[in-house]
Amino acid sequence: MYTQSNAVVKAAVYGHCSFAEASAILSERLDAAGDMPSIEKIRGAMDSLKSASESAVNTATGTHMFVWARVSNVISKRLDLTFKLEAAGKSKATSHSATLVRPETESEFYEMVHLFVMVVISLGLSSAIIVMKFIDDVVFGTVRMKEHFGSAHELLLLYLREIDFDPARVLHMANVFRRGGQDTLMSEARRNAAASFRTCGANLLQLDGAKYPGSDRVTKNLKPDLKPNGKHDDSSKKPCADFNAGRPCRTLKADGSCAFAHKCNQFVSDKGPLGYCFGPHARCTGCTYADDKKLKSPAK
Repeated sequence: MYTQSNAVVKAAVYGHCSFAEASAILSERLDAAGDMPSIEKIRGAMDSLKSASESAVNTATGTHMFVWARVSNVISKRLDLTFKLEAAGKSKATSHSATLVRPETESEFYEMVHLFVMVVISLGLSSAIIVMKFIDDVVFGTVRMKEHFGSAHELLLLYLREIDFDPARVLHMANVFRRGGQDTLMSEARRNAAASFRTCGANLLQLDGAKYPGSDRVTKNLKPDLKPNGKHDDSSKKPCADFNAGRPCRTLKADGSCAFAHKCNQFVSDKGPLGYCFGPHARCTGCTYADDKKLKSPAK
């Protein structure tokens, strides 16, 4: 497919193969070259490949995660986490930042994936076939295993991290999934999703529309015109995730009061399984519980 030496360089730059793989191909062609013009062309391509490789390492750290974070802002402006794209020029370094906003619904996540694919292909970071295969392996493969979409989102972030921060620049969308370590990354993705996609109730990753334990009454607010009145159920043993995230409550009773307690949902280690801080403050404002007892996931 890449019969010309300059085509091999372009393949590495566009992410169709790694710089190491392109260098190996050019080295083989150099050994097999039979005349000086061919040798000079291959050597020129190898010099271009070396320059492109150094430029990629120095100027594109965090590119894919930066694009994903920028895409997430199309859906929402809620602040959550920030990544930076640093570009080192001849005179001074330039830093670009983007705030990652995690999707609140599965449809928002798929819309983000759709926009991400369009941007990656438009920028020439990868070809359509490679990026779509990558998305199928990482995102839809996870969903096919009956995992929550939050786990698929976090797994995608982890693979983008692997690509962006690989010091050797040998990982790209075509090989990062098949290099191994899927179980390890999946376990990390589940833990991250448990912390980032918690909703009201004790069950992790419980979706809107889940039922109260022991009741047939659905908690989802079916009246879009119903507004929260600022009150909450102080007798509830479950903290409100919306209150702790600093957003308006969505799980409301008929009178507009929140169905859950406005207490901190920080997991702690000394209150038994699924123990919460349950202090009179929102977790987003800073939990005052002892730092050595705070947990990222619930105690078992």
